[in-house]
Amino acid sequence: MARDETGDKRKQLEDQQHRIRSLQNTLDQLVNKKNSVRAALRDNERLYGTVAADLNRLNDEIGAQENSLQTLRRERHLNQKRSFQLKDSLTRQIRAAHAMGRQEALQLILNQQEPLKFERLRTYYNYFARARVDSLNEFRATRERLQASEQELMAGSERLMRLQKEKRAEADSLAKSKEERRYLLAKLD
Repeated sequence: MARDETGDKRKQLEDQQHRIRSLQNTLDQLVNKKNSVRAALRDNERLYGTVAADLNRLNDEIGAQENSLQTLRRERHLNQKRSFQLKDSLTRQIRAAHAMGRQEALQLILNQQEPLKFERLRTYYNYFARARVDSLNEFRATRERLQASEQELMAGSERLMRLQKEKRAEADSLAKSKEERRYLLAKLD
């Protein structure tokens, strides 16, 4: 009977040792999984930090683009205002020069007394007419340049907004992943 008891105890001992080894294996697996989850959580947090920095940089770039657009719009508005003033002034000057010039030029031609004065006045009017046309062309070119710059900046702003939206989606995904890993880590603990 002592042999049976010894055999039973030995079997119980073997069963307990087997159970301990099984529990140790399970514990090792859990520790490995926990370490893996911690490493993934660290990687996730590092990546989240990078995405957050990218988002901040994009926000700064968007702000700078908006400021540039506002500056360009103000310049365009001032340029248009100056252009309208110049056109109005030019119209008045042309009418006055035309009225005076026709009478004076016609009088000078008919009198033929002061041909040098006639030539001087004609040169004077031609010079101012060219100067006005040059000014108008300069304003027109400036306005076109401002419009092109504004379109370019708007396209850049739209691109930055798209990037910002993508980065926010990435940050949201990372935040969700981080929470899932924290939950799993807490569960493993």
